[in-house]
Amino acid sequence: MNRIARLLLYFAIFTAPMGASFFNFNIGAFQMSPFRMAIILILLLGILEARSTLLIPSGANRKTVIFHLMWLSYAILSVAWSKNIHGWFKSIYFLFIGVASIIICINLLRRIEDIKWAFLSFQLGIMIQAVIGFYEILTRNYLFKEMNGMNYNLYIKGPLRIPIAMLDNPNDFATLMFFGVFISIICIAFSKSRTAKALHTLALFAYIILLFMTTSRANIIGLIIAIGFIFLINESIKKFSILVLLLSIAFFAIPNISNFISDMLFFDFNSASGSDVIRLGLIKNGFQFLISTFGFGVGSGQIEYWMEYNATFYHGEILNMHNFWVEILTAYGVLIFLGYLQFYIQLFVFYFNQRKQDRVIQSIVMKSIGSSMIGFAISSISSSSNLNSEWLWICWGIYVAFWGILKVPNDKYNQILLK
Repeated sequence: MNRIARLLLYFAIFTAPMGASFFNFNIGAFQMSPFRMAIILILLLGILEARSTLLIPSGANRKTVIFHLMWLSYAILSVAWSKNIHGWFKSIYFLFIGVASIIICINLLRRIEDIKWAFLSFQLGIMIQAVIGFYEILTRNYLFKEMNGMNYNLYIKGPLRIPIAMLDNPNDFATLMFFGVFISIICIAFSKSRTAKALHTLALFAYIILLFMTTSRANIIGLIIAIGFIFLINESIKKFSILVLLLSIAFFAIPNISNFISDMLFFDFNSASGSDVIRLGLIKNGFQFLISTFGFGVGSGQIEYWMEYNATFYHGEILNMHNFWVEILTAYGVLIFLGYLQFYIQLFVFYFNQRKQDRVIQSIVMKSIGSSMIGFAISSISSSSNLNSEWLWICWGIYVAFWGILKVPNDKYNQILLK
């Protein structure tokens, strides 16, 4: 039964980037997608099996599972002070699917071979989104988003050709492409044939192009920081200096590039109603909400309600936080935020410390994962809400499962695959 569950997990990982934009049907107030159906089926298989997949593991990931279950429990309890029950139900649904995804990955991905197939499944799912993105750029025909009113003027008639695919908006698409860059590096390291390496290399550059086409500033900055971090941890100052020199020459020597990057990365906090001012107002309101709830948070799925009825600072008509870190802090309070921060830092530190491994594949993979986590600290402030991104939960699930495997140093089979 574990074999069936693992195949279902690979299918879930592959379909996660599609979200609910492809082949979905309504169940009451919720949409059921292939990804969600696969996760629920795996849970049912776990319940039917004597050794349930819901059991808390005894290994390196025990604390991770306990924390995420505590997070989910706290979110459920927050109904006691929730003002918008519909928002609470919706948030709990996504949080449950996300936490279940992490626990399932930990329990089913137990060997390096499993991790390789998981990354490959994820890569194939991202590739499909990239193909759709290039199709949208070339044709301006958006198959998965309604083009009316503002959308029509922005995407069809606007000067920019912006990819979205099945991700609903450019920022979410850009974040997926951001992770796609590092998933590609990992797949290149794991691949044996030249054809596979070439395909993943092509995908890597395609993701970078698509990311820049979205003009998502936070994701572009995050990618630049992550790539710079890779060069720094390679401990090759010469290579890093050459990279900086070449980028500087390109920036100043080619006017179109310098103007494009300057315009895209320019932040304006002086205007009365610009997007940067709105984002700043959202953050200020978030901290105000946190103080007014004595650090316990407004509750799961309650930020939009509070932003609409209790906000003090200007936020336009935007109700989502647009900041991953402040969203967790505002919704779930100081304790859950600190717990998540500890989990995130601990995961990063582990991969960072593994970067000096003599085994080439392990070194490359560790650097890629660590760099993606560094870049995500910035790129995460782009989307309206990353907590609803099912593919991101799956990505953390793979990272955490890999972490647990590498904590077992005596598995000869795994060591061979990492050479």
